[in-house]
Amino acid sequence: MHRRTLAMAAALAGLAASLAAGPAAAQSSTFPQQLDCTGNEPGWRLRIDGQTAELATLTMPATQSLTGRDQALDFLIPPVLVWRGTAGRPASTIVAVITESACYDTMADGPPFPYSAVLSVSESEVYAGCCR
Repeated sequence: MHRRTLAMAAALAGLAASLAAGPAAAQSSTFPQQLDCTGNEPGWRLRIDGQTAELATLTMPATQSLTGRDQALDFLIPPVLVWRGTAGRPASTIVAVITESACYDTMADGPPFPYSAVLSVSESEVYAGCCR
C-alpha cells in the first residue's frame, strides 16, 4: 500500500510538471489510448478515449462528458497514467490515476484486469476499481 501511495504522489508531481511544461507527452507505450474502468460500492464507470471520456456513477443523475488529457509515467515501476479532465459549468475536475497492476473485481470472480484505478471525482468522492 505504501508503494502505491508513493507511486500516486510521483504521478501527481509528474503531471504538475507536465502541465507547466506545455503540450502533452507522446503516446504511452504501456497504456492503450482507450480504457474502460469500473468499480463497485458505489458503482461507477469511466470510459477514456484519448482526450475525451464519459463518467457515470450511481450518485450522478446523468453521464458526464469530459474533456482532458493524460500523462503517462512509463518510467515508474509499476507504470502510472494520470488522466485529468473537466466537465460541466462550473467546471469540475476529475482525476484518474491508473496503474499497471493486476486488479480483481470486488463483486465478481474471474481473471484480473490489467490495470487498477483510483478516481477522484470531488473533494469528498474517491473511487477505486479496475480498467481494461
